[in-house]
Amino acid sequence: MYIDLSTLLIFFFSSAFVVQLFYFLFFFLRLSFHKNNIKEQNTAPISVIIAARNESENLKKFLPSVLDQEYSNFEVIVVNDRSWDNTEEILKSFQESYSHLKIVTLADLGKDNFSKKFAITLGIKAAAHEQLVFTDADCYVPSKKWLQAIAVNDLDGKEISLGAGPYLKQKG
Repeated sequence: MYIDLSTLLIFFFSSAFVVQLFYFLFFFLRLSFHKNNIKEQNTAPISVIIAARNESENLKKFLPSVLDQEYSNFEVIVVNDRSWDNTEEILKSFQESYSHLKIVTLADLGKDNFSKKFAITLGIKAAAHEQLVFTDADCYVPSKKWLQAIAVNDLDGKEISLGAGPYLKQKG
């Protein structure tokens, strides 16, 4: 039996098309119909931890969006990680307006070589709540319901939940 090359190519490409169609319909199309399954409003208390080193400009720009969340019980802990700019003054001015802002200051002794992990560890130790949310001082919070959206309602026996913070597309 003789099969020419064009018949073999048509069979190969049509098989590849069927496999791709199956993946599109079975996996990818389901994502477009996915609904957010938040069953109830999470009211578990949350501690938001931000490690900031020389982030005065970013804190002025982005910290109010974290502090103004529409969530019933949360605190924001900013760890001032050995900053030498005016981060401390900016944080103290925010603390006058926001009672749920807690500042942890890590002094610069000049001879220490701490990493950001140490600042985050101090933020965890200062947290009053069991559920922790971590973000950076230069991260943009998209809405006042951000904390509601990432709050975990039911982990089904799991101990951690991860979220992503995509980059904004811009020049530079």
